[in-house]
Amino acid sequence: MLSPHSVAPSAPSPSSSRRGPWSRLSRRRPTGRLTRLLVPVALVAAAVVPALWTAAPTQADTAALSAAGRDYANDMFGDPWDYSNPSDLLTDAGPTQNATGSTMANGIFTTHFTNNGYVAPLWGGYSDPLKTGHDGSRAGQALDTSRYRTIAFEAWSSRDVAGNVFWYNCPNGAVAASCGGGMSVKLYAGWHTYVLHPGASQFGSFGYPVGWSGTLNGLWLAVYPGSAGSALMLDWFRVVQPGSGAATSWTNQYGGSGQLVWDADGSDTNNTYGTSGWGSLGTVSGTSGSADLSPLPAGTYRIGVQTGHGFTGWRSVTLVQPRPQVLTPNEQGDKDYATTVLGNPWDFNGSDDVWRTYNATNLTWGGGAFSATNTTDDPNVYLNVGAGGIDTRIYHHLTITESYQGPFDLRMAVGGGSHGRWLWLYPNNALGQTAAVVTYSGTRNVTIDMSQPSSTLLAPTMAKVPFIADSPILRLRWDPNEDMGARRWTMYDVKLRSDFQTTGTFPITWQDNAYAPGGTATLVADTDRVGCNGTTIAAGVPVQAGVNTTSWNTAGVPYGKYWLCLRIQRGSGSTTAYAGGVLQVGPFPSAYSPNPLARWDSSSLSGTNLTVRGWSIDANLLWGQVPVDVLDVRPDGSASAMRLWTGQPRPDVSGKITEAWPYSGYQGTVPLGVRGHHTVCVVAANVGAGANQTVACRGVDVP
Repeated sequence: MLSPHSVAPSAPSPSSSRRGPWSRLSRRRPTGRLTRLLVPVALVAAAVVPALWTAAPTQADTAALSAAGRDYANDMFGDPWDYSNPSDLLTDAGPTQNATGSTMANGIFTTHFTNNGYVAPLWGGYSDPLKTGHDGSRAGQALDTSRYRTIAFEAWSSRDVAGNVFWYNCPNGAVAASCGGGMSVKLYAGWHTYVLHPGASQFGSFGYPVGWSGTLNGLWLAVYPGSAGSALMLDWFRVVQPGSGAATSWTNQYGGSGQLVWDADGSDTNNTYGTSGWGSLGTVSGTSGSADLSPLPAGTYRIGVQTGHGFTGWRSVTLVQPRPQVLTPNEQGDKDYATTVLGNPWDFNGSDDVWRTYNATNLTWGGGAFSATNTTDDPNVYLNVGAGGIDTRIYHHLTITESYQGPFDLRMAVGGGSHGRWLWLYPNNALGQTAAVVTYSGTRNVTIDMSQPSSTLLAPTMAKVPFIADSPILRLRWDPNEDMGARRWTMYDVKLRSDFQTTGTFPITWQDNAYAPGGTATLVADTDRVGCNGTTIAAGVPVQAGVNTTSWNTAGVPYGKYWLCLRIQRGSGSTTAYAGGVLQVGPFPSAYSPNPLARWDSSSLSGTNLTVRGWSIDANLLWGQVPVDVLDVRPDGSASAMRLWTGQPRPDVSGKITEAWPYSGYQGTVPLGVRGHHTVCVVAANVGAGANQTVACRGVDVP
């Protein structure tokens, strides 16, 4: 059996003992991915030649045939898999297997397989940790197979080698055969274009039943060179919507069978398998026909037919695909807490950015970098926070720029533990903690929206203490790794930013990252990130090179959060992209109220005894019992009081108020004694800063 073993390991939970002022009750390390991919040798050896392709004309062959096909990566991330930046492919072990010496330069990804292995154009992420970046299992980033039905890529192999394409729809990014499928592809020596039309899984009888259907969160290219190894280069990798781009006619004066070829320059002589910039889109037959060019990325090409007589029927086509990007608003957010409130950004130009460190030695500062070395597997850094704490209702977009020495490794071992996490503390000592944050090698920016649902943000084994609450957090801590050895690590910058916000005119900045003259833009304000179908802000805006600015006057716009969508049209090519973050129209929340919030829900009278029921929470003691006083003014004007305490289950309250303690309910019986008309008042007694709050006063007649 050919079995590309996963190098992303599974590790048990370590001891819960702590060496510092906070206790993480249980540190669950990221669980492993797939243990084995079982594909029979015979099936791999019989791999189909992927370039066999039948043209499917969808548009007339006219001068307007200029649109490149819709591509998943360009549509989803505004960043096609053209290997121009590290976001296009994760190269660490885990997202790859047995792929060594990986580089990305001049738009080419290069690696060497030391044995059977894989790379993952779409990496789903690990099952337990937070989903960040381009993880396929991050909310909203799944691949929709009903739209994107063709896989196309340009690859070079050092020799003929069997391969497979695997896809996955496993929950939360975990990988198992039962939620996977795939198809065979043979990689030939030299440069070749591969166009695949996935359907039913070819490996269903081997435990991989999932066809190309529904949504997918993982896509791998597996290569099987055995111990002899092989080298691989990728120029581009696309998952496209067939028929979404230009079609072109072709002619073959010789008739019969031939290869429909594309060429990025005007020379026939360099169209050899030793050079890139040309390839075959598949087999055609006859003297003429029409072909769908959606598999090709944007560019200027010659399209022709190759037969035993050479190349014939060349015709030129330029495929355009705008790459819209909204610059502001963005995922990183706007105003930074440390800069705005403290007047001192967490840029680590000095030690005053840090309150304390634990389990770290050899601390150094300088040049915008803070570095240290583990003394245990629990190093941690407390950032400097102002006396009033952090208003997380405003500041919740958290970005860290960090790096470390040594390879990426998730094992519970020396040299492992390549993941961090954020922790925060409220005034009542309630402790919140994110799920693990996987930190791949290299210097990277990791952005987390801390306002995301607790089900995805928080560590699964911790108490569900949300980041955003009606009480400030007093401490913010970063744990850079859980390496059991002496790992050296560096923090370059931390930003905790607000949403972008306006109550007047907002300057939307945007650009076309594949700019060419002649484009026009439409901007839309949407209440979600689906369909680009909200209120039009501006239309027909000429696209200029570099940064463009469109001002939106929000006078009369209902207060709320809006996702801005940018559509750029150039020729027949049109692409849309949403902003990475929301724009809040309307003011930020007012300052925290230190006063308790309470309700008197119901009461019942039995004889001379009155039972009252309700709930109360206090921002100064979010997770704990708080007092509630019941005042009775008798018919003769005398008064008495009785103190109750919360502690009754109120899931209805904690379900609506995220920071509320689940036991915020109170219930108690007050003896009224004498007959006649009583005035009963319920008062939420204050804890800490603030003042008592009268909840309600009601008349009660005792017969």
